[in-house]
Amino acid sequence: MIESVAVSVYCAISSVFIGVTFLEGWTSRGGWTLLRFAGLAAGTVWPLLLGAFLAHHLLAPRRMPILSRSL
Repeated sequence: MIESVAVSVYCAISSVFIGVTFLEGWTSRGGWTLLRFAGLAAGTVWPLLLGAFLAHHLLAPRRMPILSRSL
C-alpha cells in the first residue's frame, strides 16, 4: 500500500517536471533535438534530487552561524 502511494506521488511530481520541460520546448518552437530528449529524460530524475535535498534539510544537524569572533 505504501509503495503504491510513493510511486504515485513520484509519478505525479515527475509528470509536472516533464510537462514544464515539454512546454518550455514547445513555446520556444524548437525541434526535437537530442538536448530536448535529454531534458525530458532528466525530468524523471528531478524528484529524486528534490527528495534528497528535503531529507538533507530535515536530517542534517543544525549549526548556529558564527556572527562575530572574539579576540
